[in-house]
Amino acid sequence: VLIPGIMGSNLASIRGVTTLVWINPLMFLQGNGRFLRLNETGEDDESPEVEVVPIGLEKLAYLKTSLNFNRQVNLHEFPYDWRRPIEYNADVLRRSIDRWSAGDPARKFTLVAHSMGGLVSRAYLARHPQHAGQHIGRLIMHGTPNFGAANAVDNLANGNSMMATVDKLNQQNEMRRLAFCLPSVYQLLPAPPETFPAGHAYPINFDIYSAAEWRIAGVQQKHLDGARALHKTLAASDPQLPIDIVAGANIDTMIGANLLFDGDVPRLEPVRQASGADSGDGTVPLWSAVLPAATTYYTQVIHRELPGNNAVMRATLDLIRTGACDLPQTLPAPRPFPFEVTNGAPPDLQAESLRGKIEDGTAGERDLQ
Repeated sequence: VLIPGIMGSNLASIRGVTTLVWINPLMFLQGNGRFLRLNETGEDDESPEVEVVPIGLEKLAYLKTSLNFNRQVNLHEFPYDWRRPIEYNADVLRRSIDRWSAGDPARKFTLVAHSMGGLVSRAYLARHPQHAGQHIGRLIMHGTPNFGAANAVDNLANGNSMMATVDKLNQQNEMRRLAFCLPSVYQLLPAPPETFPAGHAYPINFDIYSAAEWRIAGVQQKHLDGARALHKTLAASDPQLPIDIVAGANIDTMIGANLLFDGDVPRLEPVRQASGADSGDGTVPLWSAVLPAATTYYTQVIHRELPGNNAVMRATLDLIRTGACDLPQTLPAPRPFPFEVTNGAPPDLQAESLRGKIEDGTAGERDLQ
């Protein structure tokens, strides 16, 4: 079962205003970003004009993996509504497994999960342990933020380049509101101190589970409480099955953040590490990717490229078939990249380029990555 990460499933409205919602550059050019937002409870679409559901894996990120696995194993794909709480999608996963195993109660699956998909998988194991014991033989995670990610703090506090570019296309999109209303975004924050890995300093210098501490209008205490509850559920879980982790390392990664003040004006100062045991895959730090009870394999591959990396795909198929692979289980020495990882052009220039591509009909998924 291939389970993508956040934003890794295409979403579409199937009733009312029927349209592709994610990824749809034309929708953003028209200023209809509201179609992607959830309501204040995080339980339904904000706009009554749409009914949004997942319709498939995002092909730019997962097509290579899907085609490769389809040739060699009996592949089931699990696109999900990544906006909603992780527990919601964990329960959908259980229902999907019931459907796929109808007529064969003893049928077992291997879960192969990228990024947040690993949290969906672990939440399923925690919420439905008996069901998982019957149907799941192994969990393989690629770059899963098991204890959250420091860049989720930055995304919630400041947004990201994709949000800025979309807002430059049309201010009516109000992409900052999107981050505040999605429960899943909060669930990617670093785990609260009581469930954070022992022996590692806490990476944030303020209480991220108190909305008041953020000093930002829009941060919702309800969703922070939900994120804390998820981490407690995961910490209490003890799944009785093999868990393998492929963790990216030796890539410059935001591993922490400090809230500082210029007078009365708050600003977030990132803490980064480029190599060694405190590095990561460019998105997920090693302090988050590694689980004590799991077998960890290391590779120097960027987060978004983990599922489609040839060596990672070979290792994953070997783990499915034999329970072992040839990736190293100790952190290797860093090797130089043949290119420099950059943050891309400023949002104004990205928006101008994207607008031109939308107008001439050449815009695609890659333009919003």
